[in-house]
Amino acid sequence: MTLQCPPPFPLHRHSQRPSPIGTPMSSAPHSPGLSTDEACAQCARLRQCDACFEELVKRFQSPLLHFLIRGVGSRHDAEDLLQETFLVAYRKLGRYRSAWKFSTWIFTIANNLATSSWRRHSRPTVGAMHPVEIVCDVDPLGNAQEKELHDKLWDTVRTVLEPDAFTALWLSYVESMPADQIGQILGRSANAARILLHRARARLAAHLAEFDAFQESHHEKG
Repeated sequence: MTLQCPPPFPLHRHSQRPSPIGTPMSSAPHSPGLSTDEACAQCARLRQCDACFEELVKRFQSPLLHFLIRGVGSRHDAEDLLQETFLVAYRKLGRYRSAWKFSTWIFTIANNLATSSWRRHSRPTVGAMHPVEIVCDVDPLGNAQEKELHDKLWDTVRTVLEPDAFTALWLSYVESMPADQIGQILGRSANAARILLHRARARLAAHLAEFDAFQESHHEKG
């Protein structure tokens, strides 16, 4: 079977750091063909095709960065972890197998790095980001304000839940991953991931109920 490669794509970064590959892409001709994540990863692994790896970087840098920002709470740290994620993926590409979903594989690397970072730094307390501070003046009709509310709610999720529970919830709601894929990333069974999701939702619902009560009281006073 003849492998085809996507054409080279520039590496877009959120900072001015160099490409994680660190070497020029191959100048060999490429024909657009295989476009799935797994096909690109397999081509990069078997043919040392930098163009395919660059395409994967292009596809995953934005979702990974958003995940890491919410996970570690700092854009600067998240960008460092994003760079490290792709460096680790590039070094370990020889271990990748096409039977694996590439998104599972790359998010596993990112999650492991984020978890290590989380443990190294002091975790903010729940009280530091109480939901009362998040929403009292937000106009739900404003797109910019809705985005701000969305971002702050995820910040609250990070302070309320343990790292694995946060990751499970993010992958479920933002990345639309099923429980079996979430379990693979967290090193758990699919059933254990479902239980984790259920408990995370229950804990978060109880926490956000505090805000609902506050909001009702706030409106009554107004």
